[in-house]
Amino acid sequence: MGREAKIAVQFGARSGFCTVLLEQDEIILRGAIKARTRLTDLNTWTLGATGLSAQSAEGTLWLGLNERDARSWLKKLQTPAPSLAHKLGFVQGATVALLRPDAMLSELADSSGVAQVDPILAKIWVAPLHIAADIDWLLDELAKLQLQNSQQLWVVRGKGPHALVKETLLMAALRQIGLTPSKTASISDSLTADRYAVARGDVSSSRTQ
Repeated sequence: MGREAKIAVQFGARSGFCTVLLEQDEIILRGAIKARTRLTDLNTWTLGATGLSAQSAEGTLWLGLNERDARSWLKKLQTPAPSLAHKLGFVQGATVALLRPDAMLSELADSSGVAQVDPILAKIWVAPLHIAADIDWLLDELAKLQLQNSQQLWVVRGKGPHALVKETLLMAALRQIGLTPSKTASISDSLTADRYAVARGDVSSSRTQ
């Protein structure tokens, strides 16, 4: 969701000044209170004269937002999160190519009604990476296939400090072959996906016609 504020906070019996981050699936508190709380564990959001509050098993969470920000945060909280299929562009009429077998992604494509086709014909490529060596595998695949300007590549990888595919190494490797990141989508607590496309003005990743 991408909201951040430095405000007074009360969470149950704890209170203090915090940096509050409103993410897609959780609220993160840093500062006087350190906590991560899933949005599904918070309910009955209330807009009051002094901020925004919700109920949880740990007690009331109160965020001392000004009126304008409180209304904006509440609107975000009440807006249904986009589905994973929508995040990845798996919508009616889309063409998708999985660069290697993956049961979860294949099931998602099937349930979304998108056509799984050869990479040359697909608008969306998806490459699940599991270990560091998979970056080299992906580079080999892209050297053979070569992404077109009209296509996009989603790279699915683990997230968090223990992820085996490091974002910085992946990004550097793909930049070297003329691809640039344009979006990140959370898939689950342990997986994320980065979208890449041919950098504008770069022809090194385009097929020779």
